[in-house]
Amino acid sequence: MRFPAEVPVLTTPRLTLRAMTASDIPAFAKVVVESPNRPDRDAHETWQLAEAGFAAQQMITWAIEIEGELAGTIGFYRGFAGDVGEVGYMLQRAWQGQRVLSEALPAVLKHAYGPLGLVMVTAYTEDANEPSVRLLRRHGFTRTEQTHDKYRRWEHRPGA
Repeated sequence: MRFPAEVPVLTTPRLTLRAMTASDIPAFAKVVVESPNRPDRDAHETWQLAEAGFAAQQMITWAIEIEGELAGTIGFYRGFAGDVGEVGYMLQRAWQGQRVLSEALPAVLKHAYGPLGLVMVTAYTEDANEPSVRLLRRHGFTRTEQTHDKYRRWEHRPGA
């Protein structure tokens, strides 16, 4: 694992994935409130946790910016033991169904297996979260039998 000195900027045809800043907190609050997997903290606390996680080399959180607006977040959470990263994401309701995560996820996977040097990426989602399940399947994740609470583990390896 090669942890970056700063959150790298990743771009796609429509999106800019960049570090979150304090000025993103009002828009991020809407993302947090609308998330079906809402964190147990408010947007400011969640942002502070992301900042501290990055400083400790345990998290990388990107703001997903589209048309100058914060549409959501995507990143790696819970550390990088064994060069494995756990990807997670949240998206404002207004941007759901517009393939924003279908564009962001491949950019993050490319970065994971390239500059970060990860050997696998995992994700956890509820079986009933059909949009998330479709997203993971579409991008080569494999469903496993392993669960954590109500969340199913999915795995992705380079070349999938």
